[in-house]
Amino acid sequence: MGGARLRQRAAAIGFVVALLLYPGCSSIMDVRTVGSTATGVVFGFYEHGAELATRMKITNLDVQEFTSGNQWKTVWWVRGAHVLSAATYGEAYSGLHVQVAALPLKPNTTYRVSVSALPGSVIAYGNDTFETDDEGRVFHRRQATSDRAFSSAGGAAPRRISPGGGVGSRNGVV
Repeated sequence: MGGARLRQRAAAIGFVVALLLYPGCSSIMDVRTVGSTATGVVFGFYEHGAELATRMKITNLDVQEFTSGNQWKTVWWVRGAHVLSAATYGEAYSGLHVQVAALPLKPNTTYRVSVSALPGSVIAYGNDTFETDDEGRVFHRRQATSDRAFSSAGGAAPRRISPGGGVGSRNGVV
């Protein structure tokens, strides 16, 4: 197993252990994904259950692609610290350092994003699983059984977003 992959698995295990052992030291945030590969895929950051996006200090953002080998491959990863209410896939943000440069997102592909942030004094974790259709538009469907453990570790449940919806738009969430 490659070094980067081993570090990634160790980080994921550490994340789950931290949530299980120290539930008072972390909180849940919602991540809502909208857009398309043509116009930009945008990840909105929300306090859990909030209607409008919330500015928070993002410390880690990791986007992974589900591969034909039934594994997750990191396609963009940044970490550091930058205050945002939303981030566009592949964009550069001061204070967030690129760990894995953004690869092109593909049509008809499943992705997941995991984010850690400091909305206050307690770290928050969130994630979203989304897919792209044949034209590269983001959509959500019921979560696959194989990904339930990832989401149950503290992230927001995936949701469908109607074509008129966007970050901060409750009308678009179905």
